[in-house]
Amino acid sequence: MKKLFEISLFIPLWFCLVAFCQSNDMMNLRELTSVVISESVPENLPNAKFEAIQRAMRRAVEEVSGFQVTGGTAVFNDETKEFLSLRTDGYVARWELIKQEIKGDSLEVTIKAWVRKDVLNKDLFFKNLPLEAIYAWVGKPRVAVAVDDLFTYESGGKAESQEIQFTKTQIENIFLEKSIRVEYVSPEIWNDPRQTTFDIGIKGTSTGKLSRKVDYGQGVASAYIYNDTLQIQGVIFPNRRIVLSELYFDPSMGKEIPFSEISLYAAFTPEEAFQKAVQRTVKERSWDIVGKTIKYWYEGLNKPKTISVIVKGISQGSEVDAIRKALPMIEDVVSETPRPQKMDEALFEVEYRGEVTMLADAIEKQFPCLSRIEFSPTTNQIIYRKQSGVSSIAVHSYTAYIKGLSLAQSDSIVSELASQVSRIERTAMANNTGTYNIAYAGDIIELAQLLERISVIRIKVIGYEDSRIIATIDSGMKKSEK
Repeated sequence: MKKLFEISLFIPLWFCLVAFCQSNDMMNLRELTSVVISESVPENLPNAKFEAIQRAMRRAVEEVSGFQVTGGTAVFNDETKEFLSLRTDGYVARWELIKQEIKGDSLEVTIKAWVRKDVLNKDLFFKNLPLEAIYAWVGKPRVAVAVDDLFTYESGGKAESQEIQFTKTQIENIFLEKSIRVEYVSPEIWNDPRQTTFDIGIKGTSTGKLSRKVDYGQGVASAYIYNDTLQIQGVIFPNRRIVLSELYFDPSMGKEIPFSEISLYAAFTPEEAFQKAVQRTVKERSWDIVGKTIKYWYEGLNKPKTISVIVKGISQGSEVDAIRKALPMIEDVVSETPRPQKMDEALFEVEYRGEVTMLADAIEKQFPCLSRIEFSPTTNQIIYRKQSGVSSIAVHSYTAYIKGLSLAQSDSIVSELASQVSRIERTAMANNTGTYNIAYAGDIIELAQLLERISVIRIKVIGYEDSRIIATIDSGMKKSEK
């Protein structure tokens, strides 16, 4: 009898506990990733099979959960990989033993494991994980910098704008030193709401004010000491939402500078003294500036946001119902809430982890008959109209054959799926096999996943082609009995 192993990598492997996963704990398959793993142990090891399966599960959790990356796959060196493994948490929600065989003096097992997708702990941003690894983990966002320089020539004077862009260069350099991609963009690109050159922009001002003037005496020269105040904002694109706002002060501000160290802070021209002040500020705050930019970009991108989806030109009832049931199936949709409808217009509020453009693309892939007529990343709103000549929102017809069923189990399937598909009816029940006609707005893969998420019965999809799905009941047991 298969058991569900829960593995926590916060503790040594020999303390891992075996736990049963109750039916109400079964994860939505959209939140699981499957992986096939092989592991070998010495054949004469006590409980060799158990040990080999346990090792395979640990590797499955490490590979899927520990290094899950949004928008790409990161490659880490061994040191970083070990660091991540020690701080990864995940579990195998379901597994199957595919093969076991003796090879020489070893027992090798191969399992297929479905692992909960889990992101790494947020406190890693504040630990000693290399910043380059964080950057790779979150998908390598592209950064653009636009920081203006202001400084005064006389004490108490008005700060004037400079065209040297010295602070911009200094900030770009600290990102480049961390192997973070920096895009050099023109003001036109920066101000273009449709730009796709970069993902996050850093804008702000660096203000240098004269702190003191040092007279070297005997008419040699006077040296200037400037202090710098750096104010920056991180702006996420394309909706230009501010995800970072920080104010940094020159670390030498208010510090008593001994005459022996004057040369470290002073310069013979105001411009040069200002540049020294900027360098101090940026260098002192370099990890903070870079680290917070990447951190808040990632959190801002992945924080669920409410997006309004309006569909015009549709009939009430089945079409609204088809869209309502299809939206939660889109990846990264957290929830969907229908709102009061007008005669030929439907409004849905969607909680979504990602940008509006990503959701719009996913909806159009799901419903090719919808044309986008208005799109606003700033207000998080998408407006569609059903194409002319389309009789109704496309709802596909599928046939599912499920083997090994009792009549009670068959009734449970119909009862549970009724609220998740447009229509389901059992057309036959013979030789413990149920035949179902299902009307569903999503594709056949999504319907197969829906069947495998039935809460009271474990259904295993064997295969599918065209509009047919073949599935079976795993030993006829309830999930809670597994």
